[in-house]
Amino acid sequence: SMAAAELWGASLTGSDRPVQIMGLRVSPSLLSVLRVSPAAGRGFEEADEQVVLLSHSLWQRRFGGEASAIGRDMTLNGASYRVIGVMPAGFHFPPFWAEKAELWVPLVFPPERANSRGSRSLRVFARLRDGVSLRQAQAEMSTIASRLQQSFPESYAGLGARVLPLEEVKIG
Repeated sequence: SMAAAELWGASLTGSDRPVQIMGLRVSPSLLSVLRVSPAAGRGFEEADEQVVLLSHSLWQRRFGGEASAIGRDMTLNGASYRVIGVMPAGFHFPPFWAEKAELWVPLVFPPERANSRGSRSLRVFARLRDGVSLRQAQAEMSTIASRLQQSFPESYAGLGARVLPLEEVKIG
C-alpha cells in the first residue's frame, strides 16, 4: 500500500489568540501504511475533506482531553474542520521533517493543482508486500520514473525515485 503526505502549517483560531500548529495533509491510506489507528474516534475515509485528526497533546491542550471533542469543529486557516479522532499518546509521524506535526487533515488537491506536475511537496510512503525485496521495489519505481521522464520530459527531466527504508531515513 502507498500513501502521500505534505507539510501543512495551520493557524488555529477561535480561542484567546491564534496559534500556529504544524500539521500534515495526508492521503487516507497513511494510517494503514504506518499500521497505526487513532486512540479515539476514527481515521480518514476516501470522501473526507474538512476533517482533522489531533495529536494526543493537542487534544489535551485544546479540549482538555474530553471525549466530546470528537465531532466538534475547529477553525484552521479560516476554514471549519470537524474533529474525527485523536492519535495515540506518543505518536509522532516518523520522518524527521514532520515529527512535530500535531494534526492531520486529508490531502485534497484544488482543481488548479490536481493535474499540475510542477510541485515537489509530496512525500510518498509505502509498505512492501510480503516477499517483495527493497531491490525489487526500487526496480519498479525506477521503471515508473523512467516512463514519467519519457512522457513528461519538461517536468521529470533529471528526476528519479529512490526507495529507502523509513528507519534509514529517520535515523540515518
